[in-house]
Amino acid sequence: MSSLVPAGYGDVGPLPSSLAEVDEELRTSRALRRAVLVGHRERLFRDANPGYGRGGDRRSAAYREETKAQKLQFDFMADVAAVTGLRERSIYRCLRIAKLPPSVITRIGCIGIADSEGELYRLASLGGGDLAYAVDALTRKDDPAETVAAALAGRDPDSGRLDDLKGAGWDELNALWAGLSEDLKLLFLAALRETGELGRLLGQLEPR
Repeated sequence: MSSLVPAGYGDVGPLPSSLAEVDEELRTSRALRRAVLVGHRERLFRDANPGYGRGGDRRSAAYREETKAQKLQFDFMADVAAVTGLRERSIYRCLRIAKLPPSVITRIGCIGIADSEGELYRLASLGGGDLAYAVDALTRKDDPAETVAAALAGRDPDSGRLDDLKGAGWDELNALWAGLSEDLKLLFLAALRETGELGRLLGQLEPR
């Protein structure tokens, strides 16, 4: 009846092996389990439709493949909505939540936000640094945060971006900057000034 949990879905218990079983459980499951089930259903749908989720550029055959993939995604969401009564907006959110790392799904499975699709979607929308910070705050033993907003309260808004940058080739970027000519560095800083970001960054460097 049920299969073992596929890789990528965390410790949420066994998942149904057929679409009918998935759809039946989707009608009554709590928010986190529902998201994992929608992600699992998408995987079953993808297996049955090889063109689903295949990307491509906007040229000739590749563009036609991309268009087909987009249509299949709409078909998938419409099918789930028709069978389960879920709104397509909710299905879209579930697909995003289901992409949370398995370790995160495991950690948040027994806390309050596991019953809130809105809070789970906010969590799934965070970058790597902010996500790790929020999960720690939500699951800490003493006085855990009850919402994602509360979990991030007091966090420097630039910290998450810095964490993500350090995890995405910071050493390579640093080496690239060091190798630029002075003229190219000035052109980059001039472009940054036009966005208003240069002044904000310089303001953060002022002694407090």
